Amino acid sequence: MIQPQINFHAGASTGAAFARTRKILVVDDEPVVLKFLEASLRAAGFDHLIFAQNGAEVPSLATLERPQLIIMDVMMPKGNGLRALRQLKDNSRTAGIPVILTSGFDAATLGECARDTASLLVRKPFTPELMLSHVERLLAD
Repeated sequence: MIQPQINFHAGASTGAAFARTRKILVVDDEPVVLKFLEASLRAAGFDHLIFAQNGAEVPSLATLERPQLIIMDVMMPKGNGLRALRQLKDNSRTAGIPVILTSGFDAATLGECARDTASLLVRKPFTPELMLSHVERLLAD
């Protein structure tokens, strides 16, 4: 059963075709989730994708690559997503990048942790359509 997502910073969606030219950093320690997100994003026309498998890589990779959006799991080895998110938001060069956090844990509890910094928290499992609608909206903002 798909669980509801928590939307912290809602915005209007426009220019989805323009959004597909944007660079997206996808971070998850589960290879099957990375492949699922890659297939979903590529099928929707997003081809500027960067991948990482742990939170420790995120701050330096985001600074170097300057993605327009980050999709990141919360629980990962070598630095979790919440720690990486705090580091991103503390850095003036990455603070403005919208971040979609994903998690299989209780969304309400995680929402309290990420309320001020994440753009969106999406509970796993999620459908490709749900994730793509969030991606397109955040990239259009």
